[in-house]
Amino acid sequence: MDIDKGLKYPFTGENLKAIMAGLDICKSDRILAVGGSGDQPLAFLEKAGEVVVVDSNPAQIDYIRARARLLMNGNYTSFLEVSAEGSNDPWLKGYCRYCVPELRRRNDYFGSDNRLIRIRENIDKLQICEPGNLFDIIRMQGIFSKIYLSNIYNYVPTNTNIGAISRFFNDLTKVLIVDPNLSLVSEHLGERGLVYFSERLRGSLGDYRIPANLALDQKHTELAEGSESENSINGKTSKSWYPRVYYKKSKKK
Repeated sequence: MDIDKGLKYPFTGENLKAIMAGLDICKSDRILAVGGSGDQPLAFLEKAGEVVVVDSNPAQIDYIRARARLLMNGNYTSFLEVSAEGSNDPWLKGYCRYCVPELRRRNDYFGSDNRLIRIRENIDKLQICEPGNLFDIIRMQGIFSKIYLSNIYNYVPTNTNIGAISRFFNDLTKVLIVDPNLSLVSEHLGERGLVYFSERLRGSLGDYRIPANLALDQKHTELAEGSESENSINGKTSKSWYPRVYYKKSKKK
């Protein structure tokens, strides 16, 4: 599939197997997912009851819509192919050139076990929101059983009030204070629901940023880490990402 200028992520560099293991998705799940390339939310469709996709970049939203159409039409070959040929964007060319192993791993995941056929059967369960800030859109979307945030907490847009608040607190790196964005996320997460974070550097999220009603889910974090350790890139065992899964605590009666 050809890619256009303005796009930043034509395919995921994360391990889809790890994410699926960490979120433990089932048919009753209503999932909110940051969009990116669309790989993660589309993968969720294999098992989830509903998937809502949000991204602040209009080019990413257009890209996800185009990829969903490919699946609807049964064009699996074009869905798996990614090419930066013809693009004048050096970022895209570099991403596609240096992330070939990650692309292979992603294609291995989608291409196995008739997975794309099952995803296609559930494509009507996908809701792609208009471009916007996830932390604003979530207010209008109700309650979710699972939320996938990747490392979005490092990419809050500058044109929103809540973004300004978050940046202010992020700048005060020596002050241990809960991130208001994550408090908002926890308000829209159902009881015992899961939220999945991805860290490039272990500990970069910062436990102090996590609201008191969220707790580390050791079991699902270990499941995700186990799959991440089974990294199939070039046959090497390595960790590109450090997943962390939290659950929402039950309310005290």
